[in-house]
Amino acid sequence: MIGGNAFSDQGYIGPEPIPADTIATDPLRTGAGGYDNRVRVNIGTRWRNGKVKGLSYGINANAMKNRNTSVFIWNNITDGIYRPQPGTVTRTRGAQYYIDPYMDYLSKAGMRHTVRLRMHRQEFDNNNGQSNSNTVLHGEYQVQQKIDLLGETVITGGVVWRQVRSEAELYRGNADNSSQNTATNTAGYLQIDKKFFKRLTISGGVRYEQFKVDDLEAGQPVYRAGATMQIHKATYLRASYGQGFRFPTIGERFIFTSVGNLRVYSNPELKAENSYNLEGGVKQGFKIGKFTGYVDAVVFQQDYENYVEFTFGQWAAPAGLSNYFGLGFKSVNTGGARVTGYEFELAGKGNFGPVEISILLGYTHTTPVSTTPDQVYAVSPIAGSLSPPSTYTETSHDPSNNILKFRIQNLFRGDLQAQYKRFLLGGSVRYNSHVRNIDKAFITLDAPGLLPTGITEWMDTHKTGDVIVDARIGIELMEQLRVSFILNNLTNKTYSMRPLSVEAPRSMQVQMALSL
Repeated sequence: MIGGNAFSDQGYIGPEPIPADTIATDPLRTGAGGYDNRVRVNIGTRWRNGKVKGLSYGINANAMKNRNTSVFIWNNITDGIYRPQPGTVTRTRGAQYYIDPYMDYLSKAGMRHTVRLRMHRQEFDNNNGQSNSNTVLHGEYQVQQKIDLLGETVITGGVVWRQVRSEAELYRGNADNSSQNTATNTAGYLQIDKKFFKRLTISGGVRYEQFKVDDLEAGQPVYRAGATMQIHKATYLRASYGQGFRFPTIGERFIFTSVGNLRVYSNPELKAENSYNLEGGVKQGFKIGKFTGYVDAVVFQQDYENYVEFTFGQWAAPAGLSNYFGLGFKSVNTGGARVTGYEFELAGKGNFGPVEISILLGYTHTTPVSTTPDQVYAVSPIAGSLSPPSTYTETSHDPSNNILKFRIQNLFRGDLQAQYKRFLLGGSVRYNSHVRNIDKAFITLDAPGLLPTGITEWMDTHKTGDVIVDARIGIELMEQLRVSFILNNLTNKTYSMRPLSVEAPRSMQVQMALSL
């Protein structure tokens, strides 16, 4: 198998605002603010061994080069919402590739052996002193056996090893100010899946995780369990429990950089994040005439300890505006957090006369809260600091109901398509509720003009959410060739899913798809 992809998008974010006389002395400064250009090729191979029955192996590979930018925050909400804050555009020239050897073997006794290997190399030449590169080595061996133990039983076990070697200008926050860091993850796991009476399936498993990032090391087991039961012809109940153990990454511990005037500080003492998740759901299939589909409903809860978040404070000795008086952001353990919610989904497809109709509807509601809103989780190391001790309440713009920062609580997605012979007509509606809470620091810096973004006015005037409408029309010119006209953000709505970062305005596409 061989494939490729080329993509070029000049983006919708304009250049940084600069003084008029700068253009005369440096005309290249008028270049685009946001763009994305990349090209990719991939190949996949598989050999079936002619002498050893059940043995196959091969190598997959992928390579990509890219030229793009990322924009951190907008300039302002009046005439600069589609332009970046000066100094917050990161321009990247990147190259990456991976090579994946693998092997599968199914023995005569029904035991399946799987080996997966990977070597992944990435190199990113960034401006702003943020260039980085890394090499990832990954290996996994898995064995699976089906047995008859009072019914069908599947036992799966394996071991995983993964190592990241990173060299990066922006990850110099370690003890010796080195740009080189290493992260290693070793794990072993075992899972049992058991079917009872052809209607009930239960599963349980354990995985031991061991992490090491430079000099910090930790490990612990995590457990999971789940069950699915068919209680009627097309009715299924399910429930699951799972634990999580997330070790701090190289970036979270050692990043030390700036984005415009904003500083990001390292935190080598960052602790691992623990969590558990509970979920229960029901799925009901249905058929009405020639229309078939399903309805799925689920409730869930996730609890976290040592929850990791970026928080604002005074983390360095003040040196005036050159380092914003030592103020900035860094990753810290903020205490406890909980996310509860529910989700509904309806999907169906069928014919009404000569017209084929397909529909997809989904709604998600979450309540993400801090369970320790007044816990002091960070104190500035600077004597006489301008920054008070950090708590959820102290660092939040809107701490009412303890809602976590930068969280969208309500999402709705709806899509409807009709096809008549060779013609199709479709549309979708998306709704995102507005973010209620952000870091209070952005408001504090906006008001006196230290970081004038207009975020104060934006948060005061955007509280009801956004409805985005997309539309499409297409025709099949022949069995394997389709041409479509796609219109995204039909009403040209100016909206933001993360305050300080604007989403794309109306865009139009002509698409041709050829199946070979």
